[in-house]
Amino acid sequence: MIDVYLIRKVANQEKIYQEKLPLSKPQKFLIFGLLVYFVVLYAINGNIQSLLELFKESPKMILSCTMVALGAGFFEEYLFRGYLVNLTQRILNRFKIQHNRLIIISISTSLAFSALHLLNLSVYPSSLAVYQQVFYAFGSGLLFMIFRVLTNSILVVAVAHFLFDWQSTITGNLPVSPWSDILLTFLPLIVIAIVWLVSLDKTIEQKQIVESKP
Repeated sequence: MIDVYLIRKVANQEKIYQEKLPLSKPQKFLIFGLLVYFVVLYAINGNIQSLLELFKESPKMILSCTMVALGAGFFEEYLFRGYLVNLTQRILNRFKIQHNRLIIISISTSLAFSALHLLNLSVYPSSLAVYQQVFYAFGSGLLFMIFRVLTNSILVVAVAHFLFDWQSTITGNLPVSPWSDILLTFLPLIVIAIVWLVSLDKTIEQKQIVESKP
């Protein structure tokens, strides 16, 4: 609870902006597409089936998988989409960088998030599976950052992250998939996320220019 309290105190009660974001119709359309993509991704990755299988396991196994998913979802979100987002904003303020702030914050924190998964090289036998996890963790990081921006709350994103991880396979070995499948699944997500973040950056900057005029 200490980390939750600190991030809320330091980061404006979890908020990264004070006013509602001025989304255009194309931006809303892209967001709708990303949300649909997230649901489809959740389904085709076998998360639903794996979650249903989890409840067929022993109470000890259910508790173990639940605690791992909770730990990953909340710790990682409060660390990366919480502390690191706040820290990156402070660095940008220090160097008076006012342009493309959202995309800089999103890419830098997502890279850090994906790099964390390199620690799994000492855990799992297949280095290829870990490298694939690093790649799709970057895409997932961008998606979670968009959820963070849209909801203006870490808690909502932490719950979404927990639900994505909550499955019977979370304590097992990482699967190895063909790189073509990985790229086809996550590359569109990365491209759409970056396009949306860049577009929103421009919208915010234009709004600030208009508001600064006398």
